Amino acid sequence: MVEHAFSEPSAQQKQVTVLFVDFSPLLQPQKRPMGPDSEFSSTQKRLEAVVESYSGVLESGSDSQSNSLIALFGVPIAQENDPRRAIRAALTMQAEIATLYHLPSHLHNNQLRVGISTGALVVRSVEGSESYSAEGEPLEVARFLMESAPPGGVVLSQDSYRLIRDTFEVKPLPALESPQGKSLSSYLLQSERPRAFRVSHQIEGSQSPLIGRQEELEKLKKAFVEAATSEQLRIVTLVGEAGMGKSRLLYEFNQWVEERPETVRFFKGRASPQMSTQPYSLIRDLFAYRFGLQDSDRLTMARAKLEQGIRKFMGSEGTEKAHVLGQLLGYDFSDSPYLRGILEDARQVRDRAFHYATLFFEEMTVDRSRAVRLMKSASGHGERPVVALFLEDIHWADEGSLDLIEHLVRECPTIPMLMVCLARPFLWERRPTWGRSFLPTHHLHLDLAPLTPAESRHLVSELLHRVEQVPTELEELLVNRTDGNPFYVEELIKMLIEDGVILAPEGGGSWTVAPERLSSVRVPPTLMGVLQARMDALPLLERETLQRAAVIGRVFWDQAISHLMGESADNTRQIAASLGTLKEKELIIERQSGAFSEAREFVFKHTLLQEVAYDSVIKRRLQNDHRQIAEWLVVQSGEGPGFWAGTIGEHYERAGEESLAADWYERAGRAANESYAPAAAIEHYQRALRFLSATEEAGRRAALYQGLGEMLQLQSRYVEAGEAYRAMEACARQNRDPVVQARAWTGLSDVQTKQGDYRVAIESAQQAQSVTFAAGTEFASALVRQGWALMRISDMEAAFTLGEQALALSTALKLRDMIARSLKLLGSILTTQGRSFEQAAAYFGEALALARDLGNQQEEGMLLNNLGVLAFKRGDYRTAVARYAEALTIAKKIGSRDLEGLLMDNLGEAHVGLGEYEVGAEKLRRAIEMAEVAGRGEFASIAYSYLAKAYLGQGKIEEALTTAKHALALGQKSGAQAHIAAAWRALGMIGAQQEAPESPPADCFAEAQRLYIATGAEVEHARTLREWARYELTTGSSGQGLTLWQEARDLFMHLGLDIELKRMEQRPGR
Repeated sequence: MVEHAFSEPSAQQKQVTVLFVDFSPLLQPQKRPMGPDSEFSSTQKRLEAVVESYSGVLESGSDSQSNSLIALFGVPIAQENDPRRAIRAALTMQAEIATLYHLPSHLHNNQLRVGISTGALVVRSVEGSESYSAEGEPLEVARFLMESAPPGGVVLSQDSYRLIRDTFEVKPLPALESPQGKSLSSYLLQSERPRAFRVSHQIEGSQSPLIGRQEELEKLKKAFVEAATSEQLRIVTLVGEAGMGKSRLLYEFNQWVEERPETVRFFKGRASPQMSTQPYSLIRDLFAYRFGLQDSDRLTMARAKLEQGIRKFMGSEGTEKAHVLGQLLGYDFSDSPYLRGILEDARQVRDRAFHYATLFFEEMTVDRSRAVRLMKSASGHGERPVVALFLEDIHWADEGSLDLIEHLVRECPTIPMLMVCLARPFLWERRPTWGRSFLPTHHLHLDLAPLTPAESRHLVSELLHRVEQVPTELEELLVNRTDGNPFYVEELIKMLIEDGVILAPEGGGSWTVAPERLSSVRVPPTLMGVLQARMDALPLLERETLQRAAVIGRVFWDQAISHLMGESADNTRQIAASLGTLKEKELIIERQSGAFSEAREFVFKHTLLQEVAYDSVIKRRLQNDHRQIAEWLVVQSGEGPGFWAGTIGEHYERAGEESLAADWYERAGRAANESYAPAAAIEHYQRALRFLSATEEAGRRAALYQGLGEMLQLQSRYVEAGEAYRAMEACARQNRDPVVQARAWTGLSDVQTKQGDYRVAIESAQQAQSVTFAAGTEFASALVRQGWALMRISDMEAAFTLGEQALALSTALKLRDMIARSLKLLGSILTTQGRSFEQAAAYFGEALALARDLGNQQEEGMLLNNLGVLAFKRGDYRTAVARYAEALTIAKKIGSRDLEGLLMDNLGEAHVGLGEYEVGAEKLRRAIEMAEVAGRGEFASIAYSYLAKAYLGQGKIEEALTTAKHALALGQKSGAQAHIAAAWRALGMIGAQQEAPESPPADCFAEAQRLYIATGAEVEHARTLREWARYELTTGSSGQGLTLWQEARDLFMHLGLDIELKRMEQRPGR
């Protein structure tokens, strides 16, 4: 009996994790390794060595005759991670046996069967042995789970699972019935979760309760159920000031999700102040969590892990997706054939990566094993796996990561995905538009308010439940001083325990309050003060360890601290002990796997604590510490220092090493530039420029100003970009470098073109031409830029001459990219002029061949669109549709939303031209929707004009009139004359079908004609004359109608538009 066992001095009842392993299948002759039987007989010894390496002990029931082994974890001393150590021991056993018996190393191809259970056992030491005997139900449960496990399977009990679910992936198994007739829940181990960490909420071993957040928790649960059952995306932004319990609530919600029957595929990431200028660092953290990527991995290893992880869900098509996405995330796939031709086009890489991320998450919600696609079960529960993205502290996330999150919300509305984003209110200072573009039905904004006084009292009561009678004075102190901040309550109680006000015996039992200490205690008035008091109370070594960690950042590593404090064996042991104590005191949290494979990774439980610890460091020591951390990060980041370059630069800056800071900020700027992360790149370039000598570093400063100008242009900050290019030109002149001078002038010309200052842009391009060599790349580039600017001021002849010169020069120099640009310029000039359509098509065709040869699919799509526009202008609407459709396929494949929107508009217009009004209307509505989502609704005027024609073709007069009026309003708002003209023509055509039009149709056509003449749009001018003539001929004004009809025919003939002339063979009214 158990009572009798307690009477024995050697017996103890303890919480123990039992590992029961059966290796009898290895007895089969075909499984034995080659060699003598003695080699096989060593199997048990090897398994016993594994148990010992994970601090387990053998249970005396282990028997070589029965070919089983029983190990106990938590004997003689229990530890929090006993279940995790047991599981890792099981995995190591699998690997050992696979090596010994030449078996596949994958868990489920192995022959060992393992059962693991956790619970209370009566344990006795066995005299004269290092083993122990044990009695209790968990022992029998572990044996039963082992017997029910598949070959190679590790099966866990419910109690074991609850203790490791943050760390390992499992698969729920059907309920089992034990020999005693009990129903047992069990779980088959799948894999370890990389980058997992537990958010601990304990005071002296007591779990902190979740108080005052039940309503928010229920809303999170509801959002999950809606995502799973409706198979539609849900995003929750959980907002609260520091210490309000955002992470605590997410932890509780995560535990609930773990118990759900759905297949849930988790991605977890946390931003930190260190990451705010690291491009796509939060997204990188998500994929690192999922696929076990570490920054200390060799690049070949990191790339292989990413590719393997994505191919698991996307099949062979995942290779291209992994390469492009990996390039964006900083894993350097520059040698990939999938990046050929676009590597220098960071925008295209970014757009493709965003699109591929969308496709990846869509594929993750497809259960390939059951071939379930977009199906629901009879119960109404979605059968597709649910993707759960938990993103903490997004107020510190870099802009690129936030852009991608918003992109996923916009592009994945119909997949079962739940995003939970934790943020402080200052997120909206950095990102005022966060959440505005989300569908209200998909987005839930939850504010965590301070606890009410009643909730605070409840929290205090729960936290101090071991105190028999909580003094009113203590309760009032904890409630009134903490302002409803639950973290503040917890920290204040911990401080009072450490100060001896609350007496909490180490062995457990009741707590007491020291009245004399309570009456004299001085409580800091703020949470920061309480954290400072807790830090001051630490022993010297623990306090110094925490301070050194704070210098590293919110996230830190044990090896980095050792590097700061000296890497002797004694120091390493003392640091490890200090970190263990700081974990126990709930000041830091350890991640199970971190950025660097050989280092243990930790995170401060709260950013406020890291700030307090940092502020307490002696100033004269700070510079040296920052320098050493920078050096450590340089070594640890290995082949891929670009991702850490900004952090390294900041450490060197704080160390006073300005030259080294400039070097690393320059690297960080280039990396952000290549990742199309303009905000981060701008900050890094500006920091680098601050530390470079204005007189001695002219060449480097010029390169930095060039990158800065490019990035400022991407953010439409044209005035600042112009200043950057002028500064670049001055540095290049100082450095006597005419090539860089020319690049500065062409950059300035680009800015001025985008500002609409075309004549000044021409002058800047001419400056570039004058300072560079007559046969150089920059000279050809200057010619092309002048050509585009001249075309925009309608000086077509001069523009064409420069285009021909640029083509000849770039052909002679074999500059393929510049050849393509020259051809595109020449084709565009001829298209705009409405003449020599065959020659224009030839130019575009040559450019298209070059784009395909270079592998630039974005440019290929644009040129196919240009060929479609050319066919449209010729009146060949069927060919236009074919060209646009081909381009649209490319745009969708590479995820170019801008190009897709343009093509959808052009396709709609071509279908209207063919008289396919319903199809045209559908395309045009989609184009308008895409423009409005992208924030470019004012540029949709042309689409609205053609949509009005589509409605008119369907006999929907009222819808047509309303739509045409809207087109006119948008055109007038943007000032685009061609858009205004198209709207007036549409209004004329609608009025021609009305008995009492609001505006005389002739006036509408006349205004459209005036504008088309003014802009030189001869094709549209001729089409307007034809529509006007139709109106006059059908209303009895035959004289005016015949005149207009003939004018239209003459103009079409002049332009060589045979297709349009054919359409005029049958005159209205005949």
